[in-house]
Amino acid sequence: ELTTISLYLEFLNRSLKDSIDKNVLDNTLKVRIVIEIVHALNFIHKLGLIHRDIKIENIMLNSAFEAKIVDFKLVRIDECFNGQNFVTTSMTKGIGTMSYMSPEMINEEDYDSKTDVYSFGIVLHYLFTGKLPSINMKDKMNGKQIPLPNPSSSISQFGIDLISKCTDIKPSKRPSFEDILNEIRDKSYSLAPEIEKSIIS
Repeated sequence: ELTTISLYLEFLNRSLKDSIDKNVLDNTLKVRIVIEIVHALNFIHKLGLIHRDIKIENIMLNSAFEAKIVDFKLVRIDECFNGQNFVTTSMTKGIGTMSYMSPEMINEEDYDSKTDVYSFGIVLHYLFTGKLPSINMKDKMNGKQIPLPNPSSSISQFGIDLISKCTDIKPSKRPSFEDILNEIRDKSYSLAPEIEKSIIS
């Protein structure tokens, strides 16, 4: 008998980075993309996984501008088996992309799923300001908080506060993605001004 094996891959024709750089996303669409990213990361964390390379380049958009997280080659398991936590026994340290990497990963310390939350905070910064935070690696390694943007036509105070919480130097103080989702809903999705909340909800 002849067996044929086929792989079907989704065609993603837009990158989030290019869409931001070309200024083709309005605030409503940006917030919707954030919600989709949070849902995806909440899902993989509930499976006991850590992505470890969340960055703007690893988020793609399909023809309907729906967000898709890609590049799972650095994923690791964050669960206990037979009393051993893989975070402390087998996690590779110092991997990922430096600008998005949490301080604990840069310093090659033990880390958990909250490292993805830090990277997500950097993604939020880029998504709503069009640039990465202005901080060098030495300051990040020494525990300096990233400089935050000011409220503007592209980001609200709530959006800034969420970036601050996600990029807290102490991982234990960062919210989970479940917490982030609930907080965004409680604040009526107001990560940026002039959004169509009915579309997002």
